[in-house]
Amino acid sequence: MIRKNGTHGIFKISFWFILLFIFLGTQNLIPLPAIATDVLIVGVILVSSILDGWRLRFQADQTFRFSIRHFVLPVILIFVYSLMIQLLRGLSFDYLQNTITTAVRYAAYYLLGIVAVRAFGKKTVGYLLLMAVVAYVPAFAKHFQKYGLAGGVSIMLNPEIFHIQTPLEIHTMTYVFGFMALYYAYRWFVEKESGVKWLFFVSVFLTAIGTKRIVLMAMLAAIVMMVVLNRIKPGQRYSLMRLGCMILIASSFAFLYLVHSGILERMTAALGVESSSRFVLWNLLQNKYDMSPLFMGYGISYGARIMHYVWQRAGLANAVALHNDILRVYLGLGFMGSLLYWYNYFYATMRKANRICSTDVAMFVFSMAAYFYINSMTSNEGVNPMTNGMYFMILYTVVCFGKHTDHSRRNAGRGENIE
Repeated sequence: MIRKNGTHGIFKISFWFILLFIFLGTQNLIPLPAIATDVLIVGVILVSSILDGWRLRFQADQTFRFSIRHFVLPVILIFVYSLMIQLLRGLSFDYLQNTITTAVRYAAYYLLGIVAVRAFGKKTVGYLLLMAVVAYVPAFAKHFQKYGLAGGVSIMLNPEIFHIQTPLEIHTMTYVFGFMALYYAYRWFVEKESGVKWLFFVSVFLTAIGTKRIVLMAMLAAIVMMVVLNRIKPGQRYSLMRLGCMILIASSFAFLYLVHSGILERMTAALGVESSSRFVLWNLLQNKYDMSPLFMGYGISYGARIMHYVWQRAGLANAVALHNDILRVYLGLGFMGSLLYWYNYFYATMRKANRICSTDVAMFVFSMAAYFYINSMTSNEGVNPMTNGMYFMILYTVVCFGKHTDHSRRNAGRGENIE
């Protein structure tokens, strides 16, 4: 994978720059297309590795095979399947182009994650949090400029913040802060590193002020799940997690059925749950899919491209995301493709982490998957290459360097940097 032949100062600075560039881009403060960011990522990695005396060597150890098998390979298969189905359906070149750029974006973020984690170990997530906070400064500046110092602090500490839109509401950043909160919860509650608890509280606070109720609920549910599972014996815990993964896979299709049939809309209306007009968008896609094992999908880029049709049908003047990644995956990959997608995301990744690492690490993977799933019901971040890249980077850090993994003990024996 990566062997250190010299200092890594240049690569560290480059990594910080890339992260800052990415996080500022989520606030539309970087006037460049997304694909330009990905080209920059690959270019900076290669140039920094040369200038800094690094050599990119691909050592096929278990953790590297884990990253390829459960992250890189699925992207390749999704890319190939999407191209095939889009050609068979005769979709326009825009769909094909979007599929290619999406695959390139995923590859760039996964490459960044593999290189960074092997270079910096557990410090990788610390760097993520540091650069995310720095990138959040413009949002804080806008917030206090709008409400004043006292008013701005009062709003951040008031539950009413969830009912107003503030400059701190940056969906992608909030989603990533939730990942970080789970990571530091794992290090504090499972690895018993009490020194990171303040980083946990910082991550939770930043997630909360992002005012995404579904993200906050998912984060809290995943943390509680992690703490409860940690009190159960490893064998029983793993059995429960296997059952949990099967429930998540089945519930994704149950959720789609409730959406497609209109039952979920009637339930939320009866309960008085505010849906922000999501059902208007989802209902306009009812004739584009059916709940059948024979439904093959339209390719992974379809969920994003079809929204132009939905906006016109709904009479919307402004672009609105689908806010349902479970439906978006189903539209793209079809019934069997979605089944394999969720099987890999929920079950296969957790099972592999249990085999090559420990039940503790598998528990973290399961908690991350649960957080991802809950958000996917009403979110548009789950299939975003950037958020998937951050998800992979944090998860891969624990797989490679968690205290309870055999791999971390082997690294410690070689005297490599695992902190």
